[in-house]
Amino acid sequence: MLVQFSVKNFKSFHTLTTWSLRATADTRLSHHVVTNEKGKGGAQVGVLRAAAIYGANAAGKSNLVLAMSFAQRLILNGTRGEERIAVQPFKLGDDTENPSRFEFIFRHEGVLYSYGFAATTRRVHEEWLFATYTTKETRLFERVTDENNKTVAEFGPSFKRGTKKGFLEFVAVGTRHNQLLLTECFERNVDAVKPVMEWFGHVLLPIRAESRWTPLPMAMRVDAELKGFIGDFLHTAGPGIDRIEVEESPFDSTQLLSDMTEEEYAELKQDLESLEANEGRLLSDERGRRYFVVRGENGNPN
Repeated sequence: MLVQFSVKNFKSFHTLTTWSLRATADTRLSHHVVTNEKGKGGAQVGVLRAAAIYGANAAGKSNLVLAMSFAQRLILNGTRGEERIAVQPFKLGDDTENPSRFEFIFRHEGVLYSYGFAATTRRVHEEWLFATYTTKETRLFERVTDENNKTVAEFGPSFKRGTKKGFLEFVAVGTRHNQLLLTECFERNVDAVKPVMEWFGHVLLPIRAESRWTPLPMAMRVDAELKGFIGDFLHTAGPGIDRIEVEESPFDSTQLLSDMTEEEYAELKQDLESLEANEGRLLSDERGRRYFVVRGENGNPN
């Protein structure tokens, strides 16, 4: 569960900006607050079930999501060789050469974690990971990379537990200047970072405004309740949409895929013929239009 996210010197964010989901002392809407078990993951940290970000166009709402997405990709995918870090610092001031900063505070499996890093396109300057198992915050690791690209890391006792003596120091020395230590530890099978990487990989789900959920037509095709819910929601929101309908049409390759070469079409045909009944494939043409082709009960694609 995300508790707080902070970003600095990234895209439209110049100074440190924090989005917090911590609940206040107000008890009027207590059913909207999720509280951890007593004595676990921080002293009774209350977190809002939902929060809204609103403001004028070009005020930075989308960039907050982009900042989360960038940090998540770097954590999960890492870098290769001398590849530059794809960070985008604030361009309207004098901070273009200064590191951009990202920090997540989240609760996962009864533990409150604080993880963050500061990076430029050339190197990770700082990185830190702390955990609160009961009421006291504990350092798991802190890492600093100097101007000569030398990485120095300090590890807490609880982080070292279960690893061979000297192994973590070996991992730290071998971490490239443009790679996160968290990512490197995960690739080296350090058990202590696995819950953290699980949260970033399977719990955190930033969805950009322009994102498309490609299986949605198929989901509405087989789930009438979902289709009704989406239609009712759009009707209530007021964009002029009354309901949603899913209409199936016979697959016409000459109309939909006219720009394909013979080799591409033969490969696609073979792929479609290998589908089981009610399985589908998402196709797109050169105009950016998308089609979900489903193999029907009779074996023909729709």
